[in-house]
Amino acid sequence: MLTEPRIILASQSKYRAEQLQKLNYPFEQIASECDESPHAAETVLSLVERLAEKKAQFIAEKLNLKNCEQEWVVIGSDQAIALDHHILGKPGSHEIAKQQLLTCSGRVLRVYTSLCVLSKKSPYRQIDVIVTDVIMRTLSEATIEHYLQLEKPYDCAGAIKSEGLGIGLIAGIYGQDPAGLIGLPLIRLTDFLLALEYQVPG
Repeated sequence: MLTEPRIILASQSKYRAEQLQKLNYPFEQIASECDESPHAAETVLSLVERLAEKKAQFIAEKLNLKNCEQEWVVIGSDQAIALDHHILGKPGSHEIAKQQLLTCSGRVLRVYTSLCVLSKKSPYRQIDVIVTDVIMRTLSEATIEHYLQLEKPYDCAGAIKSEGLGIGLIAGIYGQDPAGLIGLPLIRLTDFLLALEYQVPG
């Protein structure tokens, strides 16, 4: 295993930062200023995969990392929650959050979480999309209202904060990487870092 690289998380998300901290590596957090609009007829999977790479590439180019002598790793990620192929965004308000949860009640959501790692070492680019199925409980308006008043998850896609009280709204979670549901798939990230011969945990 080689020396620790400079690790950069291409995101301002506090949730992704909290996940990355679990690997015990020091890292920088730099926002990636990219247009995240979907392309015409683009699938949800293609969208999140493209945006994860775009975010990582933006930071690599912004910092001119290809000309940097120090070893470095840039981590890009994106996530979308889909109900019948329709993407659920961050509600931003109580009323929209309530409507989202009423729509999701008793349904199966599919969460797509992408991960792109760019590095000075070979392989330069590693990318994958983790898919997680979330089965929602049948929710009453009273349950939804109580949850929203306590959690206020208005910055979470679909208003489902699974790392908080939102776990009580869920009947089942099925996927390869539980951390992917929170925004950064740590199992796959560990695979990528090990491929670069870095010790994990750091």
